[in-house]
Amino acid sequence: MNHFYEPIESFMKSLDYQVDKADSFSMAQKILKENGIRHLPVTDQGDLVGIITQSDMDLIKTFWMDSDEEEILISDFYQQDPLVADFDTPLSRVCQKMAESKKDCALIAKDEDVVGIFTWIDLAEMIAFRREIDEDYVKSKQQFSF
Repeated sequence: MNHFYEPIESFMKSLDYQVDKADSFSMAQKILKENGIRHLPVTDQGDLVGIITQSDMDLIKTFWMDSDEEEILISDFYQQDPLVADFDTPLSRVCQKMAESKKDCALIAKDEDVVGIFTWIDLAEMIAFRREIDEDYVKSKQQFSF
């Protein structure tokens, strides 16, 4: 089966967290750490306006390490204009858009609500898993060949 034409909804990870751009750095850091995630949508009074990543947070720590983390606001450093794909967009189209825009993730929306995320790591895991299946298949064919 060619997975590249299946809807992205089949491959996304649910995204149950978000921050408002008026929230603090420390709040975002806490959400990321406690939930083992690397990306958070950023809203402004409920409307999606951007995204922050663990990489963004690491960079901020480097440059503002003497600042009080409660005083640093998400609005000071979030990435505007995140890539957003509808939940029924084919996987291949989402990957194409990610490559064209040089974005490491796409937020997945359903009825204008962010419901999930798809990252390059997710794609790499898909490829790695598929490779294991293919190697097992090849080994089984070699084992039973005459």
